[in-house]
Amino acid sequence: MLAPYLADAHTPPAFREMMTASEVPIALVPAAIDDTTVTELRARLTAAGLTPYALADRGRHGYNDTLRVDPLWDELARFAAGIAGAPVALARARWLVLRRGDYSLVKDDAKTRPPGRFLELVLDLSPGASGEAEMVYLDGTRAQAVLQLGGVLAVIDRTPTSTRYLRPPTVRSLGGFDIVRLFSQFQIVPTQPLPEV
Repeated sequence: MLAPYLADAHTPPAFREMMTASEVPIALVPAAIDDTTVTELRARLTAAGLTPYALADRGRHGYNDTLRVDPLWDELARFAAGIAGAPVALARARWLVLRRGDYSLVKDDAKTRPPGRFLELVLDLSPGASGEAEMVYLDGTRAQAVLQLGGVLAVIDRTPTSTRYLRPPTVRSLGGFDIVRLFSQFQIVPTQPLPEV
């Protein structure tokens, strides 16, 4: 489902190096998925349905926590493990749809994120680039906005102190389409030392 170049053994270490050099450890993976697959995934999400969410101090959007696409989950896990350089386990996956005026604040992220450090992989399944609706990651005094671009996979090394909010699409957005993202959060699995002989 993901682009074949992401399965190459040299690709994850290259992105890991890019993240290490970044002030906020983020890497953007271009052309991570083809348009046909994106369209199919959006259709599956539409068929599965969205749960509306609206709590003024946290966010307003539609989400789905139950739709599983096992081949995609497996490929995202392999890529996350390559970035981490260690085995990973999926802690949470959420499909999130933002329409004009929808948003997700830092408080929403704080209440729904897994504990501890994890890798967050965000696959943008939108039909294009809105010119808005950025994801913003903060950690202490450091901040990094991630542009909304359809087909891009963002990889973020989330520390226990990092937070995220999602800016809303507005009436000024280009194209007038919904922003569709799959958030998958992977925790690094501690490896057991071999028993002494």
